Amino acid sequence: GQGRRMEDIIKWLTTGSTATTTTSSTTPPVTAEQSFDGVLVFDEAHKAKNLEADTYTAKLVVEIQNRLPNARVLYCSATGVSDIQHMVYANRLGLWGYGSTLYPT
Repeated sequence: GQGRRMEDIIKWLTTGSTATTTTSSTTPPVTAEQSFDGVLVFDEAHKAKNLEADTYTAKLVVEIQNRLPNARVLYCSATGVSDIQHMVYANRLGLWGYGSTLYPT
């Protein structure tokens, strides 16, 4: 199914990463997902614009970014943005959310 595909992608991206390591006795173990620092490229990224409409594409784009917190992210799209809300999927830009003065909500 589609949920399995996400797991396949995560596994493929994190193969070769340190599966579980500990840096000290007080530091929690680091998972392969946390240690992945490769690049995620979202071509035609505007297709994830409908997060508020709860589209599957938008949810997956946000999920993979959340699961790979140290990944570098590149959003590519030649489609213009007509509403800033359409860019909610691009959370790595740091334009909104906690700590943002531009769009704090």
